[in-house]
Amino acid sequence: MAHCAAQNFKISDRAKIATLIFVLSVSFFCAANPLAADETAAPAFNVHIVEGQAQISQIGLTTTITASTSNIIAQGNISTITGEIVNILLLSSTNNALLRSDTGAVTSAFGSYFSNGNLFMVNPAGFVFGPASQVNAASIVVSTLNINNADFLRGCETGKFTFVGQGAYIFNHGKLIPQPGGYVCLLSQAINNTGTIQARLGSIVLGAGENITLTTIALDDRATISVAIDEAVKTAIFGPDGAKIDSAIENSGTISANGGTVTLTAKTLNGVFNYAINNSGIIEAKSLIEKNGEVTLAAEGAPILNTGIIEAGKVTINAINTDFTNIGQVIADGSSVAMPNGGAISVDAYKILQQGVISANAFEGGAAGEIDLISEAETVLDENSVTAAMALGIVGSGGRIRINSRTGGTYINGGKIDVSGGSGAGDGGGVEISAFDQLGFYGVLSGRAPPGYNFADVILKTNLPYDPSLLDVTSLTCSGVITARNISIFSNQRVIVDGVLIAVDTILVDSHGANLSGIILAPQIICNMNTGDTFLSGIYVGSLSITDTGNVYIVGNLDVA
Repeated sequence: MAHCAAQNFKISDRAKIATLIFVLSVSFFCAANPLAADETAAPAFNVHIVEGQAQISQIGLTTTITASTSNIIAQGNISTITGEIVNILLLSSTNNALLRSDTGAVTSAFGSYFSNGNLFMVNPAGFVFGPASQVNAASIVVSTLNINNADFLRGCETGKFTFVGQGAYIFNHGKLIPQPGGYVCLLSQAINNTGTIQARLGSIVLGAGENITLTTIALDDRATISVAIDEAVKTAIFGPDGAKIDSAIENSGTISANGGTVTLTAKTLNGVFNYAINNSGIIEAKSLIEKNGEVTLAAEGAPILNTGIIEAGKVTINAINTDFTNIGQVIADGSSVAMPNGGAISVDAYKILQQGVISANAFEGGAAGEIDLISEAETVLDENSVTAAMALGIVGSGGRIRINSRTGGTYINGGKIDVSGGSGAGDGGGVEISAFDQLGFYGVLSGRAPPGYNFADVILKTNLPYDPSLLDVTSLTCSGVITARNISIFSNQRVIVDGVLIAVDTILVDSHGANLSGIILAPQIICNMNTGDTFLSGIYVGSLSITDTGNVYIVGNLDVA
């Protein structure tokens, strides 16, 4: 077993300051929390040092561990009762302390844990952090996946830690808050957060799997972390109440890393969980000046569901061979005069169902951002959904929205899409809606701009290759409302337009046969029909150009100026 050799260190000035802060914090906590005043209760926390050197003192409900070597490992009962306090004083903020439970029972953390360095807590049986609990340290790692002492000490030197385990959970109802620029990492087979996890300018990672490698990198002003999940969760997990847990990662609380990064990643076998990631709370990494915030959700083996709020400068959602459903809000809006531009939102999933709000809007004077909604099998924007990259103020430009299904259909079922410019100045953005075989547009798309500025360009497209046997098959239907500068419609099969198309410049239809009716208004309409017949009705146009190898039928109003 590897040991940290004893060394004659002096506690640094930074550590002295941190110690003073902890003492003041503890004093304030005891004064402010009446539950902390009961000194007659016996403390639950009881450990001994197994690696490194440290002194342990216990007065009433307060335990203080003072390290005299760089990294230490303490083993025993690491639970705390309400009002109990554990102080861990390391030589510097970059040193590490591991608290390992050897009781075989779930750790009930109802008290407070403080450290001026990095605090690791490991218990293969599980963790429950109570509503009044709090953990404050330079950085925080809580894991139900195990790591042996030698590997932990090696990781203290290399920054890489590998955790392995199965069959446990982490429930957090309290507060996990590192120092600014620090990180919080929760590793388990199932993670449930109803409390607060906050890492300003730092990183938060929640990882669900059975073999996970954590990599830490120390920078000048903050630490960054990443995890790689090498083995999925293979068996059902049962919670503190004995009920089967239905989500590998569930958040109904607040996860916040403004100016930093939040990553939720879960890998499960099919059928183990109903959801890999289920958010009904708040997940945020808002951008600060010169510090972009990012949120990443990655899942494999079960869907991702958002009914809450996800907000960041950049949002990336990757559901590998599984679905993403949004009923809540996914936001990457510009937020102030100093940061007026919209951010970026990227969703890639097997199927996408958008029933809420997805926005990358611009603040006054800014440029809206970009939104990509790309599915493998089906993309649906349902009624009452809003997908927008627009300018919200008087001055500003619209952004870009791309919606696609690589091998299936795309359906805009009453949803609203908006890439408009500012109300007084600014161009509209651009929209491309595409599908492999079937595209149905039944919504409202606005790409408006004020006089003297350009409306948006809109493209509707299906990618199924030309097949003579499919000439009577309609692959693209547009029954909604589109307002843009140029509207381009491409299909290798038949096209039906019976909605409202209003273009400032040109409407182009390039397909194998078309029914064009409803209200179609543009200075110029160009129809390129490679095969098939064209039926025209309800068209108001400055000039009309039709190239058709079949027949052209005028079955209703055709007004050519």
